[in-house]
Amino acid sequence: MEEDIIEEEELKKPKDIAVLIGEYIIELHKTWKPKTVGETNECIGELYGFKLFIERITTSDSDVIMSRSYSGSNQVMFTNQLYSQHPEGGLKYKFNGGAPSREAKLASKNYLNGIERCYNLLGQYTDELGRLKLDVKTLSSLDDKPFGKEDELTNLRADSKRLEREIDQKIRGEKVAVM
Repeated sequence: MEEDIIEEEELKKPKDIAVLIGEYIIELHKTWKPKTVGETNECIGELYGFKLFIERITTSDSDVIMSRSYSGSNQVMFTNQLYSQHPEGGLKYKFNGGAPSREAKLASKNYLNGIERCYNLLGQYTDELGRLKLDVKTLSSLDDKPFGKEDELTNLRADSKRLEREIDQKIRGEKVAVM
């Protein structure tokens, strides 16, 4: 995409580089289209080892800023979303629901904020995984432990069957006596 390249004249202007990056991200978010049919996302770069993606989502949510495409009588609505993907394990994070800020300087920080949140989420998930592994270990030890009252349970079952037979015999005896 030749129009996506920041022109040299723009770089000579006294604009802050963060503003230029933010403007690029906003424009990319508004205008990106997949290169091939069936493609829904594209890696647009890498930052601190995280892959940076843009993705096209088909939607009918009227609250989202949408582009519209007409195919015959059918109207297809879609939006582009930005996300960062952790290099290990594929943890993905869409900062601000995948939409960049409308202010260019803040938009330039969209991916950085997503990466920061990925690290926070990774820490939370690692802690939760540790707790769950401990729970599994505890539950496994309970499962492997033999039931200490097995003999008592067997005796109670035998008593229950004996009582059922006695009750059944008494009921049958009363029915025979009544007839």
